[in-house]
Amino acid sequence: MNSSRALTRRLSFTAAAAGAAVLLLAGCSDDDSTPKEDASKSAQALCDSLGDLKDDTADLTTLDSDSTLDDIKDAREDIADDLKDIDDDAQGIDNAKTDAITDAYDDLKKSIDGLSGDTTASDAAQKIQPQVEQLNKAIVASQASVRC
Repeated sequence: MNSSRALTRRLSFTAAAAGAAVLLLAGCSDDDSTPKEDASKSAQALCDSLGDLKDDTADLTTLDSDSTLDDIKDAREDIADDLKDIDDDAQGIDNAKTDAITDAYDDLKKSIDGLSGDTTASDAAQKIQPQVEQLNKAIVASQASVRC
């Protein structure tokens, strides 16, 4: 009877050990990403945010006679939101070149904020065109550096 009890204990211990091994191996599944995969995901997120910024910046080049200063300021706010995403996404990406984007945005913001209330949208578009072009150049440079 003692040998039967010992055998039962060994089988129970073996089953418990096998169960623990299965759980440990499950913790080492392919769901864990490598640093290279994480970097690739970060770069893709940055590329997506740079694309959003480029789209929102393009809104400033499509102003027409129906556009208002509020439309321009709304576009500026969208761009500011995009910059926040870019700053977050660029963390840990050394070659992102986002400083030039921030500088170009600051110049654009100053130009938009300096527009008087009676400025027409078409006049405003002409006044901010150099800053919009500079921002676009900075976006393209950042996209190229990250290989978007």
